Amino acid sequence: MGNAVGPWVVVGFAAGAVQREPWRGAVGGALALSVGVATYYAAALLTWGDRAPTFLPALALVWLAVAAASGGAVGAAGGGWASGGRYRVLGPIVLAGALLAEAAYQFVQVEGWRGIDVARTGVQIAAIDTIAALLVPVALLERARRPQAYLGSAAIGAIGFVVLAAVESLIRTVLLAIPA
Repeated sequence: MGNAVGPWVVVGFAAGAVQREPWRGAVGGALALSVGVATYYAAALLTWGDRAPTFLPALALVWLAVAAASGGAVGAAGGGWASGGRYRVLGPIVLAGALLAEAAYQFVQVEGWRGIDVARTGVQIAAIDTIAALLVPVALLERARRPQAYLGSAAIGAIGFVVLAAVESLIRTVLLAIPA
């Protein structure tokens, strides 16, 4: 699940929520995800040792940048939600939208329109993310704000899908340019 987006955005959101304000939440989310990525790649280096791919340090730097940026965004959303201000609804919209973006991305990756094989990890991730996205407004908002949150998260999910696909494509392009 280290390569699934869902757990990472939930951690970033939670780290931001603990800070109880958007600016500190952004820092908390960025730090949490950056430390997570650094730990992930340190474990990879320790596991592979001399057999580690030569591109691993470059890949780690790229994902650290992504972690800092995305962690800042979802952390700010978590901090905004926890602050209880008038924009409180935006936090769950961003969190659920990020989960929907990954669900859509995973569904496209496994070409779900050709049939759904529930044994595939991508299908399982898409299902879990979709269920979690549906539960976020229920768990974090009062009933009156839920319809707004569902509409907003669908919009964020669509935008997030495009961003996720673009970032993944950019990372692949950068990695292909690195000599082996």
